This record gives sequence, C-alpha cells and structure tokens, in this order.
Amino acid sequence: MDEIQLLIFRISDQSFTIPISRVARVVDTLQSRSFPLLKDKFEGLFIFENKLIPIIKLADSLGFQGSNIYYTNLDESVVIINYDGYYFGFRVDAIEGIKKVKDEDIKPVDPDVQFLNGIDPAFISGFTESDGQTIFSVNTEKLLVYTLAN
Repeated sequence: MDEIQLLIFRISDQSFTIPISRVARVVDTLQSRSFPLLKDKFEGLFIFENKLIPIIKLADSLGFQGSNIYYTNLDESVVIINYDGYYFGFRVDAIEGIKKVKDEDIKPVDPDVQFLNGIDPAFISGFTESDGQTIFSVNTEKLLVYTLAN
C-alpha cells in the first residue's frame, strides 16, 4: 500500500491533482509574454530562475473553453512542472493543498468515456474521491506531448 502525495488545485469549480513529485514550484501569478509564433495551446512564455518557461493553456486543454482564467483572476497561481528536465507551467484558479492518498484510491478512467463532468478525458489519468467530490488527476506527460505536437 504505497502512498502518493498530490497537489490539489482548482480550475473553475472543479478540483484536479498532479503528483507533487512533478511540481518544481508553485508561484504567484506571473505575467507571461505572448509571441506570435507560439501555438494556440500556449498562453505565452516567461523567464523563471534563468529558464524560459512556456505556459500551457491547461483550462482550454481540459475543455474549459472561453475561460477567463488567464486575465481576470488576481489570486491565481502558476504551477511549474519538471518533466525529465523540461519545464512548463500552467495557471490555476487556486491551490487547495497537498493530500496523501493510497495508490489504490486513484481509480483509472474508462477509455471509452467521452466526457467527465464536461471535461475532456484526454489528459486525465484517473480520479479519486474526497469529501464527496470527484478530483481528477491530470496526466502532465500527455498534456506536454500533445501541446508540443499540435
């Protein structure tokens, strides 16, 4: 019975998790710079600790189309992910905390499901329950590979 620590964050009214082992840093809102050559899946770039960090539009990728998260929420945070030495970030409405869960408490998503509570399951690796609420686990590897390829 292994335990895993998860960072819990919120986009709109939905909670999500990622393994804390993937998180390089959580920072207060950073102003990113948009560049015309960036793909639509990227919000922009910013420099953090001498690294150029692309910001992926996570809310859009998950199906929160037309979300105003990028412009209106002054309390938002940026989660910076380290994926095998490649850094990228995404904005979230709020950080809800860190939670330890047992591996078996994270249930897989049925591959035939088209939408999970209106969320595109393409980047969801599983889900867990907490206080009667479903919390989806974001697959950061799939998100990064898809964003770079499309």
